[in-house]
Amino acid sequence: MEKEWVLNLQKQFTKVHRVIFPIIVIYILIGRLVFDLELEILPMIVFLVFLLLEAMVFSLKKTVIPCLYMLRYAEGAFSCWAMLNAGEFRYSIYLLLLVIFTMEYFLIFDIIDGYFRTVCLLSVSVPLFAFILIQNIVIKTIGGVLLSDLCIALVYLLVMAFTGEMIARGINSSEQKLFAQSRLLESINETNEELRVNQEKVKRANELLAVQKVKLQTANMRIENANAQMQIQNQIMKYISSSLEIGKLMNLITESIEKEIKVDVCAIVLYPETVGNKKLLYKIKTHLNRNFEENLGKAIEGMCFESYVENNFPYFDNTVDEKRYGFLGSSLMGSIMIMPLLQDGRRIGVFFVGYPKYDFFKDNKQFFENIVSQFLIAITNANMYKKMENMAINDGLTNIYNRRHLMKMFNEAMNEAILAKRPISVALFDIDKFKNINDRYGHLFGDVVIKTVASLADKYAQEANGFAGRYGGEEFVIVFPATDLEAAYKTVEKIHSEIGQTQLEHNGVIVHITASAGITSYPKTCSNPGELLNRADGAMYYSKEHGRNQITIDSDEVRKESMLK
Repeated sequence: MEKEWVLNLQKQFTKVHRVIFPIIVIYILIGRLVFDLELEILPMIVFLVFLLLEAMVFSLKKTVIPCLYMLRYAEGAFSCWAMLNAGEFRYSIYLLLLVIFTMEYFLIFDIIDGYFRTVCLLSVSVPLFAFILIQNIVIKTIGGVLLSDLCIALVYLLVMAFTGEMIARGINSSEQKLFAQSRLLESINETNEELRVNQEKVKRANELLAVQKVKLQTANMRIENANAQMQIQNQIMKYISSSLEIGKLMNLITESIEKEIKVDVCAIVLYPETVGNKKLLYKIKTHLNRNFEENLGKAIEGMCFESYVENNFPYFDNTVDEKRYGFLGSSLMGSIMIMPLLQDGRRIGVFFVGYPKYDFFKDNKQFFENIVSQFLIAITNANMYKKMENMAINDGLTNIYNRRHLMKMFNEAMNEAILAKRPISVALFDIDKFKNINDRYGHLFGDVVIKTVASLADKYAQEANGFAGRYGGEEFVIVFPATDLEAAYKTVEKIHSEIGQTQLEHNGVIVHITASAGITSYPKTCSNPGELLNRADGAMYYSKEHGRNQITIDSDEVRKESMLK
């Protein structure tokens, strides 16, 4: 850094020389050629040589400073010689050049150090005093000129010494300022470094806080999901303990999961005969468009989930491609789950959930398995309750309503007909010569006959939106709510006809059975609903008395004849 500073300063001095030296050369040339003055030609040549040498010195690399020492010393020595061999005007010019060269020479050395400054000044004074002595002693005689030259030399030395001291002090002062500025800069840099370090610490702290924030948000989300899941499970458990209606439970589960877990779709599918249902039973909850719900419903009816759970294992896809699943349409779901509902190793339905984002079913499979387990418990409870209820309301042999429940259902239907002013029809069947069947073929075969007739009565009653029950040993009642006489009679005819066409085998013998029936209807044939069963019974006995295997429609004439008998 110090050499670079010296070189830059010396280069600036050289630029000054490139102005001063040509001026002196031009001065000498004009003086000699124009004004015919006796001016020395040697200074012109030497100054031109100095310009050339300065250019050559700065082209060097490793020896620039030593060469500058010699060059500046040579320039100062020549100025001494030129000063003592020139007229008064030129004497002043060369003295000024001597001062300039001396300062340039000083600035190559460490001028701040007093020792170097003294050595520098003494070395510069050698040629000055040498040329003064040579000029005044050898060439001239000792006298006033010598005294004036010595005086000038001493004044020059004092001035240069004083100037050097001032420059040193200035440099010291500047160095002190630079040092203070440097210390201030260092302090600022240290402060900036501390700030940078603190900023890095703050940045790292903020990054850690951001990570912690994300972790907290994730934890909060998990807690919220866990709370929502617990709430759903509690709702299901509460509902299971208070109700056995599977349809409402399916609605509760699908609606809770869709709203609380924020899934795209939740669906439960139950196969026929799972909870007494004759057809496929399903419930869909979704916030997607109605079109999607309708299309999914059609796909469920087409058993769209079967291929995914045929091995009875849950199916998960956490990176859904809608093109692989026709039942998804263009819903843009990210994750889906298709879980089979298993009971006693038998698949009784499917539980389906779709979520909008990827990887949803990686952490919460257990929750959905718990939901399925609770739902299966509810189905088991419902079926057990249904069996117990069937035992209470159904006849043990025929599995249709027993007399007690039949009367309860009939009274409800009758009251509704009266309030709504709608018709209600009642038919009563009796197996012909049933005692003979029991006596000839045995009671076990008699039970088969009873179950056969009961099954036909129940089948056609349900088709007509009615219900059938066992009224007595071999007597069966069919009630047709909101059905007039003509419509009810058509159904009774079907039952009667199929009973007559039924062939039962006993020990290789084909047994044909027949039944007698009576039918009445409110208000067409019976104005008092409370007499419907009696009127139907009377019409049935009329059939019995008039040849059996026939249907009698209630009328006043039939009623009178029955009452007489």
